[in-house]
Amino acid sequence: MKNKIIKVEWEDITFFKGFYNQEELKNLVIQRMETTGYLVREEKDYLTIALSLELTEPYRIIDLIKIPKVNIIKKRFIK
Repeated sequence: MKNKIIKVEWEDITFFKGFYNQEELKNLVIQRMETTGYLVREEKDYLTIALSLELTEPYRIIDLIKIPKVNIIKKRFIK
């Protein structure tokens, strides 16, 4: 199994608890995230990245994150 290592910068869905007026809304910031791992699947709308790959049978894919492509700011493959 040969998967490319990818680094992805993306915007996360962010929840703000509490009450806000219109002026305070200007100061609310969407969280930017960075994920590095093995690209195990690319679909039309999503990338699926694994933290680990098992090197012995049954060759499982471990700890996944699925990122919507619309949230991706930039991505690059690492050699």
